[in-house]
Amino acid sequence: MKLLLFIQFCLIVGVAVNSMKVIDFTQQRIALTGEVHQLKVERDKLNSDWTQLLLIQKTLVNNHMVDRAIKNGLRMQSPLSGQVVYLDVK
Repeated sequence: MKLLLFIQFCLIVGVAVNSMKVIDFTQQRIALTGEVHQLKVERDKLNSDWTQLLLIQKTLVNNHMVDRAIKNGLRMQSPLSGQVVYLDVK
């Protein structure tokens, strides 16, 4: 009789310990899922920023290439201050 009660007690303790582990693992999974979602949002924002920076870089490179082509290829230069004529438009 005592052996049967001891076995039942051990089974109840085992079930209680396992249920506590399940609860702990579930909470960890929920926390990790939230962290993964937050990291995905941050990744998407960084990808958007990176794309914007690439567009800005290409624009700046294109402007630099146009300036270089004007100065070297067409031999154009900025006029001197005495060569500038201002028009008064009314």
